[in-house]
Amino acid sequence: MMRRAVGGNMRIGWLAALACVSSACGTPVINDFRVAKRQALAGPDPVPTNWRPDAVLHLSGALVDHVLQRTLSEYGTLTGTLKSGVANTSLQPKLSIQELVLSDGSCRECVAVDLTLGGTVDVHTPLAGTSASMEVKGRFDAVFDVVPEGDSWVVHVRPNALQDLELTIGGASLEFAARPLRRWVNRQLLSDVPPQEVTRFGDTGLPLVAARIRAEGRTIQVHLRTAVPDPKPVAIRSDLQAVAAYNEASAPGWRLDISPDTLVALAAADAFANGAVSNHVVPVPTSLSLDDDAFAMGLRLWRIKGRGWWRDYEVPGTVDVQGRRITLDPGEATTVAKSRGAVLSHPLAALFKKMILTAIEDAMAMSVPATHRNEEGSLRTVVRLRDLQGEDGVVTATGTMKLESRRRVRKDRKP
Repeated sequence: MMRRAVGGNMRIGWLAALACVSSACGTPVINDFRVAKRQALAGPDPVPTNWRPDAVLHLSGALVDHVLQRTLSEYGTLTGTLKSGVANTSLQPKLSIQELVLSDGSCRECVAVDLTLGGTVDVHTPLAGTSASMEVKGRFDAVFDVVPEGDSWVVHVRPNALQDLELTIGGASLEFAARPLRRWVNRQLLSDVPPQEVTRFGDTGLPLVAARIRAEGRTIQVHLRTAVPDPKPVAIRSDLQAVAAYNEASAPGWRLDISPDTLVALAAADAFANGAVSNHVVPVPTSLSLDDDAFAMGLRLWRIKGRGWWRDYEVPGTVDVQGRRITLDPGEATTVAKSRGAVLSHPLAALFKKMILTAIEDAMAMSVPATHRNEEGSLRTVVRLRDLQGEDGVVTATGTMKLESRRRVRKDRKP
């Protein structure tokens, strides 16, 4: 009985082995590779309502001020012809922006703007005409939003909720004109000024699943959640910390904080998707850290033929920024760990490390706000990347942004 039982177990073992061969069961290394690949290529997790960002874009107070100035001044001098409410009498106001002052807004996605407009109003009657100086003061909320558009996400700003409007007309008795002029100013600033595209970012190289706006004093934060599995959140820095690098008055600035784990996950997914590159070896990044302009990258070489093996390297190097191009310049790779049977592969490491670093460079570049022109072609956002460093376990990019416009004639709108 005992011998028969042992023989039966041996027969079952052989059958299991044959079944394993026929079903392509792998060795421990090959199985580990498959698990790592499956995890890297997994889709994004469901986004919880209280999600935390793994990247945050900060728009400085100076940049928000610049964007609003350009958005409103893009429409030039506010002019029009409207009825005064008095028979056969028309009004022709002509106003331009005199001052914008930012303060805390009334919502989580906005900043408050105290606005001063100055100019003149011409009064026309069948018998005569007159002109008077005119000043308008008021407050409105500049509301920022971020919405998906194809593979990108776009940040817009629009004026909203104009209130506390004060209108002063000097040099003439024109109290009858105050009400129609107040209605006209409301319409010009709210209805006739469309949402302005501020910037856009992300594409297939930086897939995003969620984004939101948060106002922090005079600055705007854009919280981003990438499509990598189990993204690691970054700390959301305070207003003063976030704008510390914005010291160029002639070019208002932005700052992007992104988790290095996110950059590694994007490059790893790309590496697994591309498969073996040479000698049945798949190079995959495993870690990334930056300290000022120096970096250290973990690199694993997976051999996926036969019993398979893996070998881990650490690759040091430096970060260089030229224009919008980010370059990671690697040093000599050093072996830090290996599996049983792993062969010496320094030549392969030298070949693959630059390939992987290029994927990380691309992910970094895709996270930077993009230079673009809006749909109407009237405004162009020009973005410059100034620096990229590691700070407190976060990859930090800083730069400047300007909105430039092509001069165009603005037609008067009828009331």
